Amino acid sequence: MNKLTTAVWEITMGCNMRCKHCGSSCAEALPDELNTSEALEVCDQLKDLGLKVITLSGGEPTTRSDWHIIAKRLVDNGIITSIITNGWLIDENFVHNAITSGIRSVCLSIDGLEKTHDFIRRSGSFNKSIKALKELRKNNISTSVITSINKENICELEELYQLLIVLADCIGYYSNKDIKVNENFLNDNWSWTGCGAGKHVIGILHNGDIVACTSIRDKTLVAGNIREKSLKSIWESPDSFKWNRNFDSSKLKGFCRECRYTERCLGGCSNSRYCINGSFESENRYCAYNVEMKKWKKYLESLNDISEIDNVIEKAAALKHQDLYKIACEIKQSKL
Repeated sequence: MNKLTTAVWEITMGCNMRCKHCGSSCAEALPDELNTSEALEVCDQLKDLGLKVITLSGGEPTTRSDWHIIAKRLVDNGIITSIITNGWLIDENFVHNAITSGIRSVCLSIDGLEKTHDFIRRSGSFNKSIKALKELRKNNISTSVITSINKENICELEELYQLLIVLADCIGYYSNKDIKVNENFLNDNWSWTGCGAGKHVIGILHNGDIVACTSIRDKTLVAGNIREKSLKSIWESPDSFKWNRNFDSSKLKGFCRECRYTERCLGGCSNSRYCINGSFESENRYCAYNVEMKKWKKYLESLNDISEIDNVIEKAAALKHQDLYKIACEIKQSKL
């Protein structure tokens, strides 16, 4: 039986911004959104399923007046709770509600420096976000920032990074002996086995629809609705999320089928593959490793000197880099 550990809950579709990159078409709150009583019932059902971690999102979750009531019930139920916000409504009242509800962290969306961020989101929103970060930090509330990278902001990411580092405030100095790396981070045989959507992660939509991930919104992939069935029955149903629970490497196509990390990665993010190619079985074209190997292939194909290709083959063999070794050997063979 799959064990549920993590959830993302879209508590409203209402939003006070109209971001240019928004993939949720958020605007006004919808009439079919769960009311407070229904939302609190979901909180209790999540506890019964043993959920460990949840993120509240939207829309803009803070446009919902009871967001902190929902958050407090989750926290009281022993669930680590965070919230993603655009920061527009963060003020002293928000800070008070964040503290009393017991949420673990507040994640703000900042999509560039002032001019770019305001162009993407809303005039004046950058300064509000920076002010919000400072206010949260002052009250010892854990914060983080997420940035949607696009052609408008990619050239200023370094400057944004430097700005945020200053806002983060250095927590002190440590000697090298104080810093110990978890040995598991150095182990190439990590236990992650592909996209967790529907395996140990779920998404809860504004109307109570249960999906494997809030990014995967195809109606045919909705596992059920908590107004009609209990969350436990939806989660434990053998028909729920079987497109991913029963997924294995033999179903993958393209580069992902042959990749050295296939068994552990299983194509990575399911939504990336589904949105780009309309299929969960297709290769992940935006995988950094996939892109890197295709660049190597293009470079090797441009070489006319076989000895240069041999050098790559030799280095790939020494590094036990199976994919690069295979690509280089195939290209060498085609040039002979």
